[in-house]
Amino acid sequence: MVIDLVERLRRLKRRPAVVARGFKAQKDHPGDEGLLIRRRNPGVCYVADPNRVAGAKTAVRAGADVIVLDDGFQHRAIARDLDIVLIDATLPFGFDHVLPRGLLREPIRGLQRADLIIVTRCSDVTREVLAELHECLARMARGCGVLSCIHRPVAITRVDGTTLADNPHTFLRGKNVVTFCGLAQHQAFERTVSSLGANLVAVRRWADHHAYCADEINLLLNDRHKSPVDLFVTSEKDAVKLVALTDVDLNRIVVVNVAIDFAGEDGTILDELLERTLRRGETS
Repeated sequence: MVIDLVERLRRLKRRPAVVARGFKAQKDHPGDEGLLIRRRNPGVCYVADPNRVAGAKTAVRAGADVIVLDDGFQHRAIARDLDIVLIDATLPFGFDHVLPRGLLREPIRGLQRADLIIVTRCSDVTREVLAELHECLARMARGCGVLSCIHRPVAITRVDGTTLADNPHTFLRGKNVVTFCGLAQHQAFERTVSSLGANLVAVRRWADHHAYCADEINLLLNDRHKSPVDLFVTSEKDAVKLVALTDVDLNRIVVVNVAIDFAGEDGTILDELLERTLRRGETS
């Protein structure tokens, strides 16, 4: 979604910067999410700094006129013009409890601060579940707009980003694959690969933001499986970390690229909201 927002802001002739805490980021290395954002948005200013205020100042000094604060709904030290909250349709309320009992970072009533709610992964649930979720959100955050989107596979690439196929369905249909990823939502990625017609021979899951080494990837590539393996499939977020590995046959690995696809006119509604917010910021 951050990548999508940056693209929209650029189309509006803005100079957006992304400011993030930068989980596992180090000096001169922005971490996996930062690498992915930079790959998909060449030239974008990306600042990883646990001190978000300092990070925002760095972005402004670099020439940014709009700041996208990644994963910052609970970070209240920076005033904001638009608060967008993402709700995963497959697990909308984090087991209804805050950490550590559930996955929520604050009580659900915090949604009342949101200006816009975007329900993601809508294609992974039934229409009935989605309708019930929209009704629930309308009660929880009265007056807040609610949009819907899906994660749509758009291409198959090599680990270095070189395009192999513009039609993921045609490329993966009928192939025996092993999926591997280090994501918060392993199952969602595996469902995406399966939906493209691939036969999942095996899956390998690492923790979110996992730092890969050559030995473990070589073990994965040379492991024996119940069926012959045509390809090893991973996500973009994992690929940006693999590209630096040496002594690994990266040509056996392909990457599923995804993009945000809004339902109906929801993408247009988001563009109009961004334009209104930017105009309001200019006059305030």
